[in-house]
Amino acid sequence: GFNPLFPLAPVAVGLWGVLLIARERTPNTLEFLAAAPVSRREIAVTKFFFGAMSIIGMMTVNLLFVLGIMLVAPVGYTWTEALFWFAFCVSYLLSLYSLGFLIAAVTGNWVASLGAGLLCSQLHWLLADAIGFFGVPMGLPDSALERIRNGLEYIDLFFYLSYYAIGQVHMGHVAALFTAFLVLGVLALRLFEKSPLEKNGQAF
Repeated sequence: GFNPLFPLAPVAVGLWGVLLIARERTPNTLEFLAAAPVSRREIAVTKFFFGAMSIIGMMTVNLLFVLGIMLVAPVGYTWTEALFWFAFCVSYLLSLYSLGFLIAAVTGNWVASLGAGLLCSQLHWLLADAIGFFGVPMGLPDSALERIRNGLEYIDLFFYLSYYAIGQVHMGHVAALFTAFLVLGVLALRLFEKSPLEKNGQAF
């Protein structure tokens, strides 16, 4: 096997999702786009599709490189492992991209977008602490609290990278990540369609 991603790749992809919308807020180009003979949905879908296809294209080039090496030199992985790596990385990066796009759709500037992104990255810890704080007085047994905390790990996207590193990722995780990409993406598109495009400095 091999490392799934360069360390900064997840951060870069999340910022890419934010950038596609947030960079339009400052020069007010979203207002210009909104005045064009296209719907808000078409604007959102075009931007979202462009970003997603950029990620898929980048990872496809990487896959072809990885497979090409196998033809000319001995390597420490198989074709199956390479294809699974591709499926995992694509679904993982797309889910982060959707999250970034969603954050940018509901925030008004870079500061709010970055703050919301930081909050999302720590959300599972915040929820785990809240459940522990309220669960003990409510009489929840320790075993139930532990199962809830373990379950909350699945909403931590960085959890999947650590599990990949120790060989505990399977196609179920890939399916969960791709589902997250679709759900977050649809939610982002709906919110973008309904939110005012003229935001230019408000926190949200």
